[in-house]
Amino acid sequence: MNRSQRLGWFIIGLTFIIFIFIFWHRTSSPVLSPTREQKSLHEVSLIELNGIITSHPIGGFGASPTITPSRVKELLNQAEKIDSPLLVISISSPGGSVQPTQEIYDHLLHFKEQTEKKVYVWMKDVAASGGYYIACPADKIIANPSTITGSIGVIMQLINYEELLQKIGIEEKVIKSGQYKDMGSPGKPMETDEKEMLQTLIDEMFEQFFQTVKKHRNIPEDKLRSLTQGQIFIGIQAQKNGLVDEVKGWYALEEMIKADMGWEKDIRWIKHATRTSWWSWLEARIPFGDIAWWNILRDIPSLDLQYRWKP
Repeated sequence: MNRSQRLGWFIIGLTFIIFIFIFWHRTSSPVLSPTREQKSLHEVSLIELNGIITSHPIGGFGASPTITPSRVKELLNQAEKIDSPLLVISISSPGGSVQPTQEIYDHLLHFKEQTEKKVYVWMKDVAASGGYYIACPADKIIANPSTITGSIGVIMQLINYEELLQKIGIEEKVIKSGQYKDMGSPGKPMETDEKEMLQTLIDEMFEQFFQTVKKHRNIPEDKLRSLTQGQIFIGIQAQKNGLVDEVKGWYALEEMIKADMGWEKDIRWIKHATRTSWWSWLEARIPFGDIAWWNILRDIPSLDLQYRWKP
């Protein structure tokens, strides 16, 4: 290797090290120290929750953002340490799986009990189903006029490919310990008693959702029953029905907060972010597992109960 080649490799290596340092510094420093001018402003914590609600983040090239209980807990821990009387949570989510949605809801209740801080939720483009569920503990829910919200309910989607397997000459063999062990399998038709059992699960999960909304929103039960049939509402409709408190854009939200808190000075937003190592960032963008046939198999619905809006 001659001198020019060594120099070239040295420059490439140095560039890579600088890139890693910059990324590490950006992802490991979510809250910046205020300047002297900023200290005179009123500080408000801000958490942004965007994407599908899942138990674990979804990796792979081009993966969509996700909301997980562990990430929400980490962000709430950061907000707890900030000397701010108010936390604003911005939500953009169609919801997701039942269990992590309920876990995130519990984290928010715990945060309010431990800190006694006010919590406002500001809905962006979509905050439906599980996205609405996690908004319920807020002291005030604010939506944009065109925000899509509601979709209060539970859904389970299954697929059946029995006839397809028969056409291509594939037979599925199942060995099971009990009559219902393969209930919901895509390789067999669903029996009437199996459907009734799954419907019972859906109804129970829906009742948990209904009681959560009833607990936090001052809506008569008869009216609330009529609002929780899975229908969606835009922000203005949701306010009229009592599902949200205010309809405001971002700048009007700031003015409303100042009025609510009795503040005259402007707001300094403290945006919290999760700490991401450079290797996790790189790993999430490597296209392993994104082969087309694997995506098809991966996306076949399983027995997954969801608080999720699916148009």
